[in-house]
Amino acid sequence: MTPPSNAQWIFQTADGRTYRIQSPNWLVALGMGLEKLGVVSSIGRMVCRRMGKEMIIADDISTGQRYRLRSMRPHETVRVQAA
Repeated sequence: MTPPSNAQWIFQTADGRTYRIQSPNWLVALGMGLEKLGVVSSIGRMVCRRMGKEMIIADDISTGQRYRLRSMRPHETVRVQAA
């Protein structure tokens, strides 16, 4: 059995920071994006909802911060933050 291939995801913050993340699914991509921001340990509870086929909205309940995650389309280019 071959492992699942990693998909490309776009992780965006409300203030416009954008990151490209390679991950097998949206939940792992969300965690990786939060880790890049350095906030993963401070989040107690999030509400996640699917918007259409490609967009996930995640809201941090305690801070009100909103994050967007979507699958990257083939041949799409995105300007991202430096790592």
